[in-house]
Amino acid sequence: MLVGTSGAMAATPTAPTPPTPRVAVSLGTNSAGGLTVTVDRQISVTWQRLHDQGPQILSGIELAAGPTAATLVLRGLKSEAIIEADRLGDWAAKVPRGDQATWHIDLARRLIDLTTPVENPEPVTLRFGDGGRAEVNAGSVSRFDRLEDGAYIFSGRGNVYAIDNAGLATALTSDRPPLTGGPLLENARLGGTAKQSRPSALTTVTVTGELGATLTVQAGDQVAHLNPGSRQTLELQNGAVLELRQNPVTQTLDWRADKGYFRFQIAGMNCWHPLGLAGQTAALQWNAVARMGDVRNLSPDRELLVDLAIRYFAEVGPKTILQYTQFEDCTTFSVSATGGQARLFNAESGREYSVDLNNFLVKNGVPETDASGVAQLASKPRKTIVLSGESGSQFQVQGSLGTTVVAPNSQKTLQGSGSSQVQINYDSGGRLSVEAVAGDYMILLPTTAGNLAVGLNQGDTISLSGNPNGGQITFQTASGNLSPVVLSAGGQGWNVGPNSQATIKTGIGENGFLVANTSGSVNPIVSPLANEI
Repeated sequence: MLVGTSGAMAATPTAPTPPTPRVAVSLGTNSAGGLTVTVDRQISVTWQRLHDQGPQILSGIELAAGPTAATLVLRGLKSEAIIEADRLGDWAAKVPRGDQATWHIDLARRLIDLTTPVENPEPVTLRFGDGGRAEVNAGSVSRFDRLEDGAYIFSGRGNVYAIDNAGLATALTSDRPPLTGGPLLENARLGGTAKQSRPSALTTVTVTGELGATLTVQAGDQVAHLNPGSRQTLELQNGAVLELRQNPVTQTLDWRADKGYFRFQIAGMNCWHPLGLAGQTAALQWNAVARMGDVRNLSPDRELLVDLAIRYFAEVGPKTILQYTQFEDCTTFSVSATGGQARLFNAESGREYSVDLNNFLVKNGVPETDASGVAQLASKPRKTIVLSGESGSQFQVQGSLGTTVVAPNSQKTLQGSGSSQVQINYDSGGRLSVEAVAGDYMILLPTTAGNLAVGLNQGDTISLSGNPNGGQITFQTASGNLSPVVLSAGGQGWNVGPNSQATIKTGIGENGFLVANTSGSVNPIVSPLANEI
């Protein structure tokens, strides 16, 4: 027995843990353009060989062909892999021993996607040339997009975390902007002192003009003039590529980002900025006078973002339409979604909110519950009209059919895109009637308790009198209406049949709205969203 000077038994020395073997992996292309993988700078295999012969184990890692000629599956068996790639600059990745990583590689476009399975015990880590770094945890997806000038965009879905070149940490998810960075470049000398800056990965796309006429679109040093039906591709000096088309059928500006990161700035829409990343495509429609904008995500499997100017971002799911209405300044707006899922993210608080058919209202920068918002009540597309005013005075009309003012004892005919048409009659007694001559409409009436919505179908008429902000408003439907008019407020809904009347008081009741008097056929709807109009 070995005994120390104190009489205690000496500790048995512990053998040091051997370091994990590390293997270098380089991704490139051969003369035919096919994907090649070089292991330890000596062994080179092609995707075609992996496809024909099956997975191969080299230096403690397993390589396998993915479902396409640009996809590689790598597993760390006994070694961890350090991966570099041609044309991606100082980008590098580490796949730990025991992890698997699926890479979709497009070196010609300087793009690389990473997908991790849910079984991975450790994150795959990434390093960028400017000091930025990231980790992609199990069950996540990321994309690295490098531009010609060295600027890059790194986006993620799932559990993806990054630290930028200034040392700031952020979570990267589909409802948050991507990480951007790039090398410090010397671009000027002032008084003999070198001035350095990083190239910007974000390109602002300014759009002026009106849909249905000539649109002028500028991105960087490239300008496109789009008439209805025309299309153009903008290729920027930094390698970013944006495809544009003014669609004459849908009355939209359609775009696809082939490479780069874009932020749309529509003239007159200062609080609404759709964002585009490589691989995303969407259709934009707006009315700058009414401050309303729609984003239709045409991507089959990727979400896209809309920057709403005051620390809010809206995530628009695949095949989803996000509808935005600004009521005052940038701090007060509503959003709703049809056709799929959408979320609102507050970048300051980190809170997320689901967005659906119910208009989600943000007032003075603070989200309100559905009870004080507007029920959209639309199972089919509707054009929006906002009526602001009270009986006996002027009503301001905004929305999809333009902006105008209707005075007592007057008539107005509003024409929109396609064959949409609304007739407004305002008699000397203070009763204002709205007839949906062609098209279906959602009429919004702002009140102190929130917005009141009216679903009006083609061929139907409704009249209103009273003061929405003064306590009550009375609705009367025409006897010749072909379908019920739907009223919705505070999460409640009512079907109002032909030749019927309903008086709604505002600012009282559990939800801020109360039906006080009715005549004819007025029936509550258990769930406004379940009603098909």
